[in-house]
Amino acid sequence: MVKPAAAHQPEALGSLYDIDEPAWLAGQAEALREGRMADVDHVNLAEFLDETAARDRRELRNRFVVLLHHMLKWHYQPERRCRSWLVTILREQDEVSGFLGAESMNRYVPMPYSSAWPPAVHRAMVETGLSATAFPRENPWDVKALVSMNVVPSNYPEFPP
Repeated sequence: MVKPAAAHQPEALGSLYDIDEPAWLAGQAEALREGRMADVDHVNLAEFLDETAARDRRELRNRFVVLLHHMLKWHYQPERRCRSWLVTILREQDEVSGFLGAESMNRYVPMPYSSAWPPAVHRAMVETGLSATAFPRENPWDVKALVSMNVVPSNYPEFPP
């Protein structure tokens, strides 16, 4: 059923953007699906999409930081390995793999990945008490190797698939 355009004025949707974002998004999706381009809040929708893309890139970088930080601890303090480190590594590998599954994210990978190394090393230094010289100056892992690396030791019980 096509609703009259007067019920969805862009001004009303624009103010809804500031008050109730989920409702605003639903209205935008409806207007687009129904081809009511005059009812689309173009300015706020463009801003929302830009912010969403930037948020996704920040989240990918943060996941790289956490994954690299735990991989450093895993490799440079093997005597302190624990299940929580392992679970974090496995979780972050899964999450990063999910991002990499979106073809559009692959073009953004180099910047967040390279910028994740310094904070990952810093966190590892603080947590392990090791000096900066204990860790490589450059990231030794490429993205695909990091995400697919099997870190589960053979003496750990089998995990369900």
